[in-house]
Amino acid sequence: MSNLYYIHEEFGSDSTAATKAPNDLQKIFQDYKFKPLVTLKKNSKIVRIFDYAFKLLLCLIRIRSNDIVIFQFPFATHGKLKNFLMKLLQYKKAKMIFLMNDLESLRYSGNKKNLISKEQYIKNADVIICHNQRMKEFLIENKIDSEKIVVLGVFDYLLDNFNKEKASFDKTVVIAGNLSPQKSGYLTELLKNENRIKFNLYGPNFTSSTNNNDYVSYKGSFSPEKIPFILEGDFGLVWDGNSILTCSGITGEYLKYNNPHKVSLFIASKIPVIVWKQSALSDFVKKNNIGIVVDDLIEMQEIISNMSEEQYVLLKENIERLSEKVREGFYTSNAIDKSIKLLREDKN
Repeated sequence: MSNLYYIHEEFGSDSTAATKAPNDLQKIFQDYKFKPLVTLKKNSKIVRIFDYAFKLLLCLIRIRSNDIVIFQFPFATHGKLKNFLMKLLQYKKAKMIFLMNDLESLRYSGNKKNLISKEQYIKNADVIICHNQRMKEFLIENKIDSEKIVVLGVFDYLLDNFNKEKASFDKTVVIAGNLSPQKSGYLTELLKNENRIKFNLYGPNFTSSTNNNDYVSYKGSFSPEKIPFILEGDFGLVWDGNSILTCSGITGEYLKYNNPHKVSLFIASKIPVIVWKQSALSDFVKKNNIGIVVDDLIEMQEIISNMSEEQYVLLKENIERLSEKVREGFYTSNAIDKSIKLLREDKN
């Protein structure tokens, strides 16, 4: 039987989703009975050299043929060690799974749509777990074998002892995340219009000038662990860019390919979602009937204003079923199941 390993890293914690996602993945790896192959820490350069040498020697002794090692991709930290480790694993005939947190080729390359040089090592993976079908298609276009790609579906959002009482339907939209004009420029236009729905805002970098009417309420900034218990509202909006007419800019375009962790936050919090029609997760939202899909935020207001409580209850029931799954790590575990099955079939 193959041994299962993962690369353990200390990601820290802060008031954004930047560390919540990778920390959750490590917890799911542990629950799946993956053992830490190495533990990577932030050290001085001199200490790091000796530390890397020791860890590589340890891996050389420990790893056997057909052992399975899962990496979080891209290699945001300790890139040199991980590259050496990849070569060592190939030498030892071990198998590698890359679970993609991000794909910078799509985030930053504009219309080039090709893997940037520092992500070419993804081709060394025996199995790649990518976000969704659209990201899979991009990888296939970049000469990645379709047979070794597994689709995640949506990111999990681990929560313990989560219980939330049902509130009355008052057509309030939750906006959570970085509220700065640079990241959420659309807010200025959205919140100054005459609104028929209410907005509850959560997150850092809020400017009081945005809160200029009775329909807007700023609730504060909270950690990823606390905010699901605090969010109040009927829908969670996932939008990026400066315009209410379309998602725009680098982050807006990236929605066409990635799984925003914000969607997982809302699902975990049992809040139906609002996503852009061109976003990759629009298919997931429609398939599971857990929210509404819109071309622009004017359409969003029209749909919510005209929605009956009976229509909303159906969305709420559907998202409550999915909420339990993402809070327990179902989607990651399911993708790992499929990945290991592929590797064992290939072995036979």
